[in-house]
Amino acid sequence: MAAPRPSPAISVSVSAPAFYAPQKKFGPVVAPKPKVNPFRPGDSEPPPAPGAQRAQMGRVGEIPPPPPEDFPLPPPPLAGDGDDAEGALGGAFPPPPPPIEESFPPAPLEEEIFPSPPPPPEEEGGPEAPIPPPPQPREKVSSIDLEIDSLSSLLDDMTKNDPF
Repeated sequence: MAAPRPSPAISVSVSAPAFYAPQKKFGPVVAPKPKVNPFRPGDSEPPPAPGAQRAQMGRVGEIPPPPPEDFPLPPPPLAGDGDDAEGALGGAFPPPPPPIEESFPPAPLEEEIFPSPPPPPEEEGGPEAPIPPPPQPREKVSSIDLEIDSLSSLLDDMTKNDPF
């Protein structure tokens, strides 16, 4: 008899993906800015850049002061000869085209817009076809009589409209 073999030991190693690992904490990259409240008096304000404007607080209905005259108005155009001034500005606008004097065509007649409807279709027998008499009131109508009438009308329709 052979000696019993030792059972093999099974070891399983499981590793979690990288996104399950706890993240390392890093400090802020940029130093924090000092807290400045621009609405409190006494706080230091940076000097405004040249040409920059600041909003001003006011009350409803108050007319704000006029803006500073940073940008003066351009000088008016020089009054010179008419041809030179127009040539420098690209000329005046051309005159508008003359009005169209042609009259519009007359409106179409109502018959052309809405033609009369086609005549109603006549039955194959023509106007001489016998008109079935109106049904006479019956005392009692049984279901078998109704079935016979229905089948008779279907048979008449099939013989009139022969598909073959």
